[in-house]
Amino acid sequence: MLIQEIRARVCFNGRGDPGVEAEVTVDGKVGRALSPSGASRGKHEAVPFVDGSPDKTAKLVYSYKKRLIGVDASDLVGLSKFLTEIDGSRLPRGEG
Repeated sequence: MLIQEIRARVCFNGRGDPGVEAEVTVDGKVGRALSPSGASRGKHEAVPFVDGSPDKTAKLVYSYKKRLIGVDASDLVGLSKFLTEIDGSRLPRGEG
């Protein structure tokens, strides 16, 4: 189950807040997910955007694209570790 394609775009959630939608193709099947908008501010919440900008976060996805194509999407632990390595911080804060 290797990652074949990755796309990202800025779109809006149900409240009209901007978010980043990632589209990943694995074995010819497409999955999509929308980032959190940052409305919830608990200490365990995901960091929604790089520098508070959904546009910068979408561009960052493209900068990671070449490194992620061919990665095994079925190895969730390995994929999570790889994303944390790319991010370069203890908690994935730079990648949003």
